[in-house]
Amino acid sequence: MNLGCYFSLFNLIILFCGTFCSIRAEEIIVETIYGKLKGQIHTLANELGQIDTFFGIPFAQAKRFEKPIASQKWEGVRSAVDQPPGCVPHARPTEEGMADQQPISEDCLFLNVFAPHRSPSAEQNKTFPVLVVIHGGAYEIGSSARYTNYEAIGQRFVTDANSRGIVFVSIQYRLGVMGFATTGDEELPGNLGIWDQISALQFVKDNIAEFGGDPSRVTVFGYSAGSGSTALLSISPKSRDLFQQATRMSGTPFSVSGSGTFVAEETKKLANAMGCAANRTKQCLNEKSVEQMFDGMDKIVKHSKRIRFYSFLLFYGPAPLSVYIAKFSPHRLDRELFPQDYPEMIATAPPKKMIMGFAELDFLLFSLISSKNNSISMLALTDEQIANYDQKAFEASVSEFVVKEKYFGNQTNEVKAEIVQFYVNEYLPAETVKDQKFFVLLYTTLLSDLMDVVPTLWEAQIRLASNWPIYLYENVYFNPAQFPKRAIIQAAYHGFDHSLIFYDEFTKKSEEDRKMSDYLVMAIKNFVINGDPSTETIRWDQLTDFSSIERVEKVQHMRMEAKKTGMVDGMKAELKRARFWRELAKKYTNFDLVRGIFQEKSGQSAAFVPSAQFAQLFFIFAIVAIISLNNGIY
Repeated sequence: MNLGCYFSLFNLIILFCGTFCSIRAEEIIVETIYGKLKGQIHTLANELGQIDTFFGIPFAQAKRFEKPIASQKWEGVRSAVDQPPGCVPHARPTEEGMADQQPISEDCLFLNVFAPHRSPSAEQNKTFPVLVVIHGGAYEIGSSARYTNYEAIGQRFVTDANSRGIVFVSIQYRLGVMGFATTGDEELPGNLGIWDQISALQFVKDNIAEFGGDPSRVTVFGYSAGSGSTALLSISPKSRDLFQQATRMSGTPFSVSGSGTFVAEETKKLANAMGCAANRTKQCLNEKSVEQMFDGMDKIVKHSKRIRFYSFLLFYGPAPLSVYIAKFSPHRLDRELFPQDYPEMIATAPPKKMIMGFAELDFLLFSLISSKNNSISMLALTDEQIANYDQKAFEASVSEFVVKEKYFGNQTNEVKAEIVQFYVNEYLPAETVKDQKFFVLLYTTLLSDLMDVVPTLWEAQIRLASNWPIYLYENVYFNPAQFPKRAIIQAAYHGFDHSLIFYDEFTKKSEEDRKMSDYLVMAIKNFVINGDPSTETIRWDQLTDFSSIERVEKVQHMRMEAKKTGMVDGMKAELKRARFWRELAKKYTNFDLVRGIFQEKSGQSAAFVPSAQFAQLFFIFAIVAIISLNNGIY
């Protein structure tokens, strides 16, 4: 049975329980500053006690293209027993794997709370640390529906055999056009999805004590786009004081995803496709229905040029620009949230403890998986392409995807040559056989570096320099059984660690999977409760001696792998590649390919102007992770 079937079965179970099981569940009433909520008390298996569950709590309200405001108070008791609708995605959710199989609505600013049940006796005054989860999905798809299995989450996080507890909160935020469209000026500043997240954190601060949570002990957890969001929330003056520490998996605003100037251009394209005048974009978009918005996205695709994303498409013809390529994300045009460039904001924000890291070969998920829909097939190499992928194809990939003449002018060929020289002749040992497997590995490594590995290391070094306590990790653990037979490379990839924590009940796990899953949960749980991810058997030290990307050749970090997870002094290859990209940015000062920005000159702030194809790739990268989960890839 593939994972899509598991999801359908799971949704039926949730629907059944929402209809019948809730009849038998004992009710519990909690009073927030907005009114009373009716939740349910559930008894967990394995004698782990009881938890309280509350679904669909409104943490804010918002008109279209406006910042969220506090929820209105309600009379009586509001039911909080049903999963709320998800936010409107960036395009019509009809493609296989794109939908979360739940209703969607513009009225979607809800959160769910799972909390240890406290008896009316002395436990009533006991409080627990709080874990707030921000879902991924490239800022375009996703919802809190991914975290509705209260039995599994209850056993793993909310309570345990040692009588420790955590209040678990999962939030929703506006997505795609509704959440991130911008005109680049005061008419529509954008970043509304981030403002929604801030409102959710404010609700937690103001109300979580009523659920047994301690508002002074809040940890934010983010995966992929959620990780990028968490990084931004930790430094913005509007949000940085609303939580105390963070856990992040595979996502950073120091990649092209954090630049965002292209969002204004994409908003203009959408407005044009819908017949909106340039001087009334916001008003016009407000007059359109959601279906008309989806139609507008369809029109953008139908009238776009057929483009080539990667070099291998040179051999097989260009690919159409898919509506499912994400276009809207956080951006630096909103100076209220981000008054300075990110490094300067890190330096001025109060340091927080932070877990951050990446998978060894993040992009492997997208380069070698068997595609099941058009979004994935734009990224995956076919068997024939793999068999013919040589140095010429790799060089063409660099030209087509990475190095653009409009950014480097007459230095374009020089920049391309340096990238090819480094990856082909310097990155791996000289004796490495340079067959098609070698070049597929280079292709995958190059894109992994640009999307996650290198910017994460840059960010970690910058945070450490400003005295942020950083727990750095690299996941190299994978299950060979999760790969299709056609995959000539096997390594840890984007999202597998996250799936072990939250989605393992839907996958066939080996004994090693279960051990790694248990370790990851315990490390995160200990971090939330104690501020230290060390477990009884594995000590996890903070990052030290990372003063410079240019000078440091290895760093201490947690290396997650089968049977020997632990602290190591390494990442030599990753640091070598991070050093290469830093030196390249210094040598060719026009454009920083990792961050997607024109570099600072003459005392001016860096201008965020990413390559459109480069930016679109990042969001495909994140979206496919979610699609892959739904389609049973992990």
